Amino acid sequence: MEYSSKKIKNLIFKVIPLLKLGNENYWLNYFNYVLASFDNSNNEKEIIRSFSQIFKGGMGSFSDLVLHRNGIPLIEENNQLESLKDQLFDACEEYLRN
Repeated sequence: MEYSSKKIKNLIFKVIPLLKLGNENYWLNYFNYVLASFDNSNNEKEIIRSFSQIFKGGMGSFSDLVLHRNGIPLIEENNQLESLKDQLFDACEEYLRN
């Protein structure tokens, strides 16, 4: 499967509503910033390289994010988010390999 910046942007658009549901304002702001960066830069590879760092690291990283509402984990939304995390990670890695 070929990965492009368009594929990555489409995946980001799918993550954003989930972040809104979980009131994850930090990550919501960051994802919106990344989308705006695509519109304001000619260096997609650098944007994706920087963005891919959210999957590395320990506590507080995007990889560890679990969505909650009123202290209750959002099971279905977390399942969707996990799938999107995997797809985003793969899309970034594939893009950066090319």
